[in-house]
Amino acid sequence: MSRALRLEKNRRHCTARRSGRSQPRPSARKHGRPVCRVSSLERLESRLALDALPLYWSGMNDDVSRITSNGVTDPHYVVYSSVQGYTGGAKTVTTTSPWTAYSNYSDWITPTAADAAGNAPAGYYDYVTDLDLTDYVPGSVVISGSWAPDDTGTAIFINGQNSGAPQSHWNSWTNFSIRRGFMQGDNTIDFQVYNTSGNTGVNIALNGTGERRQLAVQSAASAIIATEGFAISAGLASFTDNDPSDGAGGLTAAINWGDGSSSSGTISGGNGTFLVSGSHVYDDAANEAPVSVTLHR
Repeated sequence: MSRALRLEKNRRHCTARRSGRSQPRPSARKHGRPVCRVSSLERLESRLALDALPLYWSGMNDDVSRITSNGVTDPHYVVYSSVQGYTGGAKTVTTTSPWTAYSNYSDWITPTAADAAGNAPAGYYDYVTDLDLTDYVPGSVVISGSWAPDDTGTAIFINGQNSGAPQSHWNSWTNFSIRRGFMQGDNTIDFQVYNTSGNTGVNIALNGTGERRQLAVQSAASAIIATEGFAISAGLASFTDNDPSDGAGGLTAAINWGDGSSSSGTISGGNGTFLVSGSHVYDDAANEAPVSVTLHR
């Protein structure tokens, strides 16, 4: 998803000193006369607040209400069972037996209704949910919660890598907190359960926070002084990016020169700090409109 930050400079007049007084300097209209594009920009402060991540508890609807019917396919968890040869949406279990570790917002989920009735073969069962971090800084992400398995929760995998979260045991809640292994874009969170015999399933309470990727103004040129009819090259604005994985090649800039024309800007820099520069020829200085730069990720 594209994120844009618009830096628009406020229009004001150029001035010249004469007899100790500041007076307006008229725009030049003849070829070769100075062109004055002066503008000011207040520094924008970027507050990097942590936002809740788009995560769901087991047995939860899209509107985060609890599914109250038995045997409904969970819209957010897929279960993989090699011992059953089964892959598909996990099914909700809303009855109180055989498990007692319920919450008010989540349900137990199983591969099939039969697995909650004591007919699940021994082996591993993986309950997987997705997490889209396109708009977040992966290094800032923390997920936490609790899970209760039947029989044993052996591991929580983030994108196929063991997160090191503690194991969980039959019919009891175990807390976890994970802050590594995440990447830009789509991520998978895999709750792996081992069943010894009989019933099998899992109940998952899952929350998370992350810092949204943001572009913030660092500084902007206070004036653009050019000569009418001649090319001007100038640095227009510097900005910061709170995602260190971004490079200049992944960002674009569009410059509106204030005279009805626009062009692409050149972005240079790295390690979270970048400069936008551009080149332009002013043909007519009569219309002193503001210059603006729009950044896109």
